[in-house]
Amino acid sequence: MGIWGRLFGTDKAIEGAADTVNKVTGGIISGIDAVFYTDEEKARAASKAVENGQKMVSALHDQWMPRAISRRILAYMFSAVFLSILITAVVFACLSKIDVVNSIIAIVKAFDLGWIVLGLMGFYFGVYEWKKMLGK
Repeated sequence: MGIWGRLFGTDKAIEGAADTVNKVTGGIISGIDAVFYTDEEKARAASKAVENGQKMVSALHDQWMPRAISRRILAYMFSAVFLSILITAVVFACLSKIDVVNSIIAIVKAFDLGWIVLGLMGFYFGVYEWKKMLGK
């Protein structure tokens, strides 16, 4: 059995103690390594951050494209309805049917269509016109 066997009991105990020492020293070394942030680690982290950013932009683009198209279609449809109501009111005003015009105005006021259409126009189409005015 030898001297180590007498001290620790068996060879298996010696091997277990050696494994424990290796684990402890490995932990100490990795802890010291974690304290220092090397240029290589910085470059690797920056590269991964850029890659993740590109993946996020691609995912958001893929997600927002159908929604943007459907929102614009809804904006066009809402604007078309409002314009048809407006044209109808103008036609009836030209025909001197003031009671019909007043009914149309009451409907538009009841649903706040003017503010809704103004908001839609400003939000969806005004941004592009604003950029044109600013020269961007």
